[in-house]
Amino acid sequence: MLLQDPLVNSTFNLDVSGVAGFFGGEEYLAAMATIHLMRYRRWLGWYNSPGSYYLAKKYGTLAKSRIWVALFPGRPIEPAEMLQLDSQGSGPQFWSPDIQLDKTGHLAYLLARYCEQRADITSKEPSRMRIPPSRDIEDNDHPASSIPLSSLPFMPNWPNSFIASSPAYMKTYSVTIMDLSNCKPWPEYPAIPSKYLLPFQPLGLLVTFTTIVGAILSALWGDFFCCAMILLGAISNGVNFYILGSSFLMLSFPNLLPLKGDGMLVSDHSIVILRSGGNENGINNIIKGRFRLEYRSTPRYHNIGVCAAILTLQASLQLFLVPQGKLIGQIIFLATFSISWIFNKYLTTFDHEALQAEIMFKTLGLSSKPEQVHFKSWSSALAFTAFQLHPDFLNDFAVDSKDNNKWIGIWKDIITEAYARMCHPTLVPRSPEVERRIAALSPLHQRFFQVAIEIAGDAYQESERINRRNA
Repeated sequence: MLLQDPLVNSTFNLDVSGVAGFFGGEEYLAAMATIHLMRYRRWLGWYNSPGSYYLAKKYGTLAKSRIWVALFPGRPIEPAEMLQLDSQGSGPQFWSPDIQLDKTGHLAYLLARYCEQRADITSKEPSRMRIPPSRDIEDNDHPASSIPLSSLPFMPNWPNSFIASSPAYMKTYSVTIMDLSNCKPWPEYPAIPSKYLLPFQPLGLLVTFTTIVGAILSALWGDFFCCAMILLGAISNGVNFYILGSSFLMLSFPNLLPLKGDGMLVSDHSIVILRSGGNENGINNIIKGRFRLEYRSTPRYHNIGVCAAILTLQASLQLFLVPQGKLIGQIIFLATFSISWIFNKYLTTFDHEALQAEIMFKTLGLSSKPEQVHFKSWSSALAFTAFQLHPDFLNDFAVDSKDNNKWIGIWKDIITEAYARMCHPTLVPRSPEVERRIAALSPLHQRFFQVAIEIAGDAYQESERINRRNA
């Protein structure tokens, strides 16, 4: 012992057996999700981190053999899913004239989420679109908000706000126009270049430094139990990071679907128009693409199983040997744990899906600031989409009421005719048959129809403005 132990006469007993290897597991697992999203992250795991046993149980299920299944039982999954790089087909629904999909892949999920978040930010600015006052479409006996309206089969839980009816439903709906003409394979395809990853985070070096200092101080105070356990934690954690981070992050694109022209992604409060720009593979890459991790040990992942076994051994040894150390050594051990936990907690503050979206945009050559328009009703958003894409998709939604079907059916016909004539919806000539259908509506549904046509006119003007600017 080179230094005098300041707590040599203390009778206080610090029992760390309850936290060694078990505390901080969720933060450790969440921090591991950044290992393929940050540059050189796999080299920055040399610190004594809590939660090793929790992580071992999670990652042990990746290894596929009888031995590993016996040691780490659980549902077998792929590394990309474990590291939150694959949403497993939870993307929004897709429509095109050629094909309709109930679910899309991870890249479509990231794109739709990015557009919705961007809409939440930009929609705080005053909207350019006119919003009809609620008194125009309500009466005292039949408030508009109480009537169930249409629902798209590819748009689950479509809100009862086909037209802007009351303040309760005055939420902004967005339509984003995404140009996919440059969405083509890159030189390193399918591997993602490291230059597109999040920059190097030097804070990890500081955490490693505190672990080394903690081990040195424990040795100087003669506590070789805690010194050895701190070093064991740093080494096992470093090996774990190196092995799990040794895979290649790739973008995987499946077999092409028979798509021609443009399409759209539809979620609860937003629509993303996908412009192919003559690039037939662009839309396929978005709706079916996903991140993939390629390990040399694929598909058995024996090295990950070894990694999980090392973490389990580390947690067991720390559980039994740290209490054998001195009080000062146990305090230092917990201090290294706490600093590592804070660093892991810091890594969990990163929005992993936002980082993935940023990588996707850079890799595929997409614009991170696509054209986006905001509306106060679904009817105006749908009308704008019809003028930009094609009104055929309006025929693909079912109406849950015969009364609603009458006036919405007329609205769809007029939007389709306005698209064909390239004119304002209010200027579409109405045949005697259309006038008869309108006259047959109830006064309330006539007001619904009239307001829907008026705000569709706003959507038409917005569509024309964008077309002129992009001409």
